[in-house]
Amino acid sequence: MSDGGIYNYGTEKYAYGNAHAEYEGTFCIEKMGITYPDKRYMVDRENYERNFYKRIYVLEYVISGEGFIECDHEVYKVRAGDFYMLSTRHMHRYYCNPENPYSKIWINVGGRIMNEMMQLYNLQSGVVIKQMNCRKTFDTIFEECSRIKEDNKAEIYRNVFKLIVRILDQLTSDSECDMLAPSSYKIRDFIDANIQGDICLDDIANKFFFSKSYIISCFKSEFGISPKQYIIQKKIDTAKNMLLETDMSIKAIAEMLHFADSHHFSNTFKKQTGSAPVEYRMKAGQI
Repeated sequence: MSDGGIYNYGTEKYAYGNAHAEYEGTFCIEKMGITYPDKRYMVDRENYERNFYKRIYVLEYVISGEGFIECDHEVYKVRAGDFYMLSTRHMHRYYCNPENPYSKIWINVGGRIMNEMMQLYNLQSGVVIKQMNCRKTFDTIFEECSRIKEDNKAEIYRNVFKLIVRILDQLTSDSECDMLAPSSYKIRDFIDANIQGDICLDDIANKFFFSKSYIISCFKSEFGISPKQYIIQKKIDTAKNMLLETDMSIKAIAEMLHFADSHHFSNTFKKQTGSAPVEYRMKAGQI
């Protein structure tokens, strides 16, 4: 689509809408509602004015059906029972599966305290998706928002904020690592394919649009080590092959694998293998 916009085909039930939300204040609710889209429904923020939309966070729970999220040319599928949160620092679009349109309950919030909470929970990625049971919490938020009046606004804002914290706690719980994130094997394949680059956890998070804490948790659950530890092991395994199969210098290998310098490479290699790179090569009869 050429122009950004909300193509809201279907029906929506609003609990609250605030045309004058104070996005730069402590905490604000921009809008809260339930959407029952038809097959043409789409929200496209790729071409919206960035300075406006970076002020809010979109939290949505899929009640039924299926939908899709696009962020930086990656497409993610969501289904009934999924919670997802969109970082408004990334442009994105999301829409329903026309063959099985989703219904969803959602809230848009902003303010300084939300920015701080996203940093605290390490949830700055473009998209975070997780299958989890938070419908009752969203229903309670909906009920709270539907009661907002000028004389009770501060109280309800506090109540809603506490409920959002409950969702974030559930989202980042180590005991629930069943995200619809890229599988740990996809993360491992990405590391393997880029092992000669200067790859780090930030690169993985930016690639897959999931929080670093979740990537670490799920990867460690699958392989028993963190992505950082795996990267080091994989670099050392690659270095072993280079030492045995080439006549490259220690310095050249260190540079190719993006260690800080040959000293750092040698120390890391010895810590992982028990031998310095030169000793390892000599034991193999290469020099």
